[in-house]
Amino acid sequence: MMIKIILCSLLLSLSIQGQSKSVDSVLYKNLSKVMKLKSEKDIVEAASKILAIDENNFKAINALAIFYYEAKKYNMAKLLLERGLKADPGNKELKNNMALVHFAQGDRRKGLVALKDAAQGGKVDGESNLNLSSIYVEHRDYEKALGPLSKIYSKIKPKLKTKSRAAVALANNYAVSLVGAKDYSAAEKVFKTAQEAGVRDTNLLYNYAVFMVQQGKNKEDAYKVISRLKFLTEDQKLLRKVELLEKTLDNKK
Repeated sequence: MMIKIILCSLLLSLSIQGQSKSVDSVLYKNLSKVMKLKSEKDIVEAASKILAIDENNFKAINALAIFYYEAKKYNMAKLLLERGLKADPGNKELKNNMALVHFAQGDRRKGLVALKDAAQGGKVDGESNLNLSSIYVEHRDYEKALGPLSKIYSKIKPKLKTKSRAAVALANNYAVSLVGAKDYSAAEKVFKTAQEAGVRDTNLLYNYAVFMVQQGKNKEDAYKVISRLKFLTEDQKLLRKVELLEKTLDNKK
């Protein structure tokens, strides 16, 4: 049985960067509020008020792109992101989001190019690096995933104690890639480091439990991880998988 791969969701970024023109903070607050309501009319109206002041406003353009991406209107999202990148060609968050649009449209080559571009020189635990490693892991291209992850891991390792979502997901992708590459000793070290840091992420813990059961590691420790998983999640689908894993462990000598 192969290790279960659970990828971190490919999240679109919606952060505020410095704007070229002064926009009242009330307009930003209203945009954030209507984004949660998922109403196209209200989102377009809120974004338009900002764009009337600053026609290339990053947050307004990105918010509209996110809305259309989530609504599966990928051409609209793409047009908006192209507009944003024309005004700010180096914007890594826009590049990251454009990559996700390419993937959604089935253009993996353009998506990978955009993600690689966005990941270069960005935060090691940023969305672009996380998404890029997730794509490689998803396609079981472990050698390519290990390239950037092996360089990133030493930098994100201290952030595991802070429970940084991106750091935890990157560590998970690294451990899964090491298992895929059959470097079991290194994979175990990554899993153990995350556990010792108090990581409560159920995806990582489930992958660790699967690894322990498959590798015939200490049964007592494996039961402890499984017990912790049961305590941390109410997801019935995951609980069923954990119960099956526990039965597999029970049947091992």
